[in-house]
Amino acid sequence: MSRQGRELIGQGDSLAVERFRQRLLGGLGLMPVKGQRALDLGCGDGLEAVFLARLGYQVDAYDLVAHPRWQALAKAWGGRIRFKTADVADLGRLKAGYDLVFQKD
Repeated sequence: MSRQGRELIGQGDSLAVERFRQRLLGGLGLMPVKGQRALDLGCGDGLEAVFLARLGYQVDAYDLVAHPRWQALAKAWGGRIRFKTADVADLGRLKAGYDLVFQKD
C-alpha cells in the first residue's frame, strides 16, 4: 500500500485491520493469495476490503451507501479494490467467479 493509503486509513484503523487479518488468518487457516477474486458484501468504510487486498485478492466491495473513503482507498490500492453501491438483493446479476465471498455481521 502506498504512503497515501496508510495515511488515509489512519494508524488506529490500520492496526484494527492488521488485528482482524491475524485473527482471520489464524482462525480460518487462510493463506495469502494472488490472482483470486473476492466479493465483500456490506463493505462499509472499506477496511475489510483493504484486508482482502492485502491478502492478494482483487476485491469487489458493495454497500448500500457510498463511503467518503472509497475513492481514495481504490486509488491507493492501484485498482485492486473496486467499490460499488448496490442492494444485495440486486446482486443476483453478478457474474460467477468469486473465490471468496465475505460479509461481516
